[in-house]
Formats: sequence, structure tokens, C-alpha cells
Amino acid sequence: MARYHLRPIFLSATLMAVILMTCPIMAQNHWMCPGGEKSISLEIFKPRFASAKGYELPNTVWILSERMLTTDNNASIVIDLPIVQMDIDNDMHPSDEDQILIGNPYFGLEWPLPLDDASKSLCVGVGWRIPLASDEKWDATSMGLVTMPNRFEAFIPDLMTLSLRLGFLQTLESGLNYTVNIAAAWMIQTEVGGDSELFADYNAYIWLPAKKVKLGCGLAGRIWVTQEHGSIGERTTHQLGFAGNYDFGIFTPGLHLRIPLDSDLTEELDYVYGFSLAYNML
Repeated sequence: MARYHLRPIFLSATLMAVILMTCPIMAQNHWMCPGGEKSISLEIFKPRFASAKGYELPNTVWILSERMLTTDNNASIVIDLPIVQMDIDNDMHPSDEDQILIGNPYFGLEWPLPLDDASKSLCVGVGWRIPLASDEKWDATSMGLVTMPNRFEAFIPDLMTLSLRLGFLQTLESGLNYTVNIAAAWMIQTEVGGDSELFADYNAYIWLPAKKVKLGCGLAGRIWVTQEHGSIGERTTHQLGFAGNYDFGIFTPGLHLRIPLDSDLTEELDYVYGFSLAYNML
């Protein structure tokens, strides 16, 4: 069984587009408006590479998620399942074999914390990502890494992740609302002799509601906390994101665009675009 050491993975996530060009056949939150208390969502992420033709379609990362209330209505259960569809067929990397990777599913709980000011809300969450991803589909794993560098743990085999999240939301009198989130992710290799690493995530979003249309933008980052060497720039990744959706009541479709800000990745990856659809259960 192949082993995947965790320390090279963070660097691989930001340099994977370069690796795609040189190796044969290589292949929190999300940019979505805050959903309801009970909903099922599907997100589609498609990378657009700067110079690698043949990698855009039908290569896709899918995130299927569900949010539901506990029986006492005091907490929310959050579940997501990542899936990668990998199909490379071009002159540089001819391939006759498609790959579909079922990633590491996530199970989490979130609790709202009461505040005196009704325009503000605080939420704390804990989560567990179970190591179920195959270690025989590295092409698809690589596609997941480069497409979602801020959530690469969802695609790495033999990797268990424990997370703790804290989120703050405030709605202004104008209707504008903003969110600030921080999280810690402890990633543990489950194979004998595997290492463990700590990462921290941080992001901020601004959402502008206009009747049934909501538009938002934000900045998301991740830092490798337990890496002792390298500058801050070498230990972090950042993304700029834009999103919008339209509320039809039960269904809420949306569009999103994420632009990488790290030079190592932007040399090969232009952006990641996609679609989302949420079914709001009454």
C-alpha cells in the first residue's frame, strides 16, 4: 500500500499545477451564502489552468453536503462528501482510464452561542473527517489538491482530520452582513509511523442582500502552524472569492469564482469557477 507523508502535501497543493505538466497522467468554508438550518447542497468546482489544455472538462470536484438540526434543536449536524471526477485525454498526457475518487467524508456539530445583540451571532463547531479515500487514485487526488488547496485533507488517503471552528456574523442596519471565521485542523496520518500536522484557517466574507439576490466577496487563507522552516509566505495559501445566488424559496442556485493569490499556483492555475444548488427543507 502506498504511503502519503503529510509534510510534502501542503507544498504539493500549491505546486500541483506544475507537477501536472511534468509527470505522466497526473491529474469551510465554501464560497456560498450562509445556508438555512436544514438544507442539502451540491457544489461544483472546476479548475481553469493557464497552459494545460484538456484539464478543464469534464474534470470536476463535487461537494455534496447536508445540514440538519439535532432532535433538541440546539445544534446543527453537518455532513459533506467530496468527490473528484478525473478524465485527462490530450496529446501531452493521453489516458484511457477515467478516475472517480470518493474522498474523506466530514461529520460535524455546530452550536449557536447566544449574544445580547440580536444583530450579532456566534457559532462554534467541531468536526471529524474520516480517512476513506483510496490510495490507488493519485491522479484524482492531485486534482482535488490543486482545485481546493484550503481543503486538501478531503482528498488525501490515510489521513484523519479533527477540526475546531469559531464563526462570527453581524448584520448591519443597511442589510449588509459580514462573517469572520477561524478554525484549527489537526491532520493525523493513520498508517504506522505517520506524522501529524496542525493547520489554521481564517476567512472573512461580506454579503450584500438585494431582495432575493445575494452577492458576496471574501478572502480565505490557511497557514501551516507546525512547519518550523520557511517564511510566512511559504507556509500560507490565500484565495480571493466572489459569489452570488438567487433565492427561489425551496431552491437556491448560485455561482462562485475563486482566484488563487499565491505566485507558485497562479503561474499555472488561473482560477476555479463553479456552481451551487441548495435545497432548503422546510
